[in-house]
Amino acid sequence: MSNYSKIVDYAAKDALNTGDPLKLIKGTEIGAEYDAIATAIATKANSASPTFTGVSGFAVGAVGAPSIYMTGYATTGWYNIGANNLGFAVSGAKVLDIASTGLSVTGLLTPTISGTGVYFSGGDSTVSRRLEFSTTTTTNTGDTQKINALGATGVLVLQANSSNIATVSSSGLAVTGTLSASWVFSLTGGSVNPIVVSGATTGESYGKFTNTSGQTVFGVNNSVAGTLYSGGTAYASFFGSNVAKNVDLIVNGATVASLSSAGLAVTGDVSVSTKTPASAAAAGVAGTITWDASFLYVCTATDTWKRVAIATW
Repeated sequence: MSNYSKIVDYAAKDALNTGDPLKLIKGTEIGAEYDAIATAIATKANSASPTFTGVSGFAVGAVGAPSIYMTGYATTGWYNIGANNLGFAVSGAKVLDIASTGLSVTGLLTPTISGTGVYFSGGDSTVSRRLEFSTTTTTNTGDTQKINALGATGVLVLQANSSNIATVSSSGLAVTGTLSASWVFSLTGGSVNPIVVSGATTGESYGKFTNTSGQTVFGVNNSVAGTLYSGGTAYASFFGSNVAKNVDLIVNGATVASLSSAGLAVTGDVSVSTKTPASAAAAGVAGTITWDASFLYVCTATDTWKRVAIATW
């Protein structure tokens, strides 16, 4: 931009004597003045909708008095926080802090995202490092990581590689695939079981704990009828380990039972409920032991009982 400077001192002409040729006002002088004025006006910014070219400098300002603001809103706008540090204030309070280390937001950030999503460092519009928000259940293509918010249904779906991997709703979290916790995985249940694993009508449903020494597995398989899996008449419950070490039952810090390939070892008393077989041929499973006030009973074969009298001493 150029500033207008007067070319001819017309007031000085008034002091000259009449007849002095310098006292004359010439058209060329007036023309030069108007040309200088026109040049200055053409290179200045308009007060309404100005257009700037080149570098524009503004005052530093402050959070309560931004140097760049809209008319009528003197406490909302841009200001300089410090060296290479730009801030944006709203009603005299900082909401944005921009520096070479990144962008800091004070308050709630509520983005409205459309198109192909949000890209992270190292990603682009076609490969994996992309997070996409959508309000439909349509699966995406490629390796996009996608979150679907299903509006009125109150369901949030997380997708990866075009497949649904998790669904969040008011009833809880449903995960498709393996749920892995690097250290502590804590569940709190109410009056119902806090962990429920449902398998297909064939196959297995199980939990597995693994470390460098091996693994311990518990669950239900489809070998014979089981008792711990409600309604699963075609399944059996199991608990075991794949390493040559005992599976211990610990109560209050003390081992009360130890299960190994050699059998079950119990520390302390074993309590067997009382029962009197109706006869020596009463229904029974081989190996069952029971008692009453007069006898000990042993089922030696299917539906075959023997007994021995007991007495005080």
